[in-house]
Amino acid sequence: MTITDQERSTLTTLLEASAASVRAAAVDLSESQSNFRPTEGAWSPLEVLEHLVLIEHGIFRGVGQLLAMPAQPELKVEVAGKDETLINLVPLRRRRAPSPEMFLPPAVCRPLPEALAAFDLSRAITLDFARTTQADLRSHFKEHFALKLMDGYQWLLLLGSHAQRHAAQIREAQEHPDYPARATSSGLP
Repeated sequence: MTITDQERSTLTTLLEASAASVRAAAVDLSESQSNFRPTEGAWSPLEVLEHLVLIEHGIFRGVGQLLAMPAQPELKVEVAGKDETLINLVPLRRRRAPSPEMFLPPAVCRPLPEALAAFDLSRAITLDFARTTQADLRSHFKEHFALKLMDGYQWLLLLGSHAQRHAAQIREAQEHPDYPARATSSGLP
């Protein structure tokens, strides 16, 4: 059984809105702004963007892998009610969760426009899948290191919520008192 029309609408709306939030937070940053770290060990906006690209690829690939496994509809009861948590609590930045090593930003990041283009392309692929899939996302499951068992639909919700969370992280960096000012055409801030 495919996801319902309401589920599809919820998912695509979340994916579209979170992509717009990321783009709004990261577009047109100067090099110094995109590389600004608000505290020692914190990620710069560019590193956040690179992390989002890695996550988008990884989760999308993981959804494909879980769909290739046998359906386990008997597990639906174990993930019931988790949609709301993913939509409403994951974006909040009150509790930090460490990223798995494979999703850490690279030591050397590509320029911001390239990283944004990579994010946009990855999200476009995810959105196309969300809009058109007829797969039974609700009967295929995989464990998340922190959120435990989730179905395929919930993994896609996580992509949207996770991006919202990191768009907020970029905005937090921009609110830091030491965040570099954007130079005007005259060279003055």
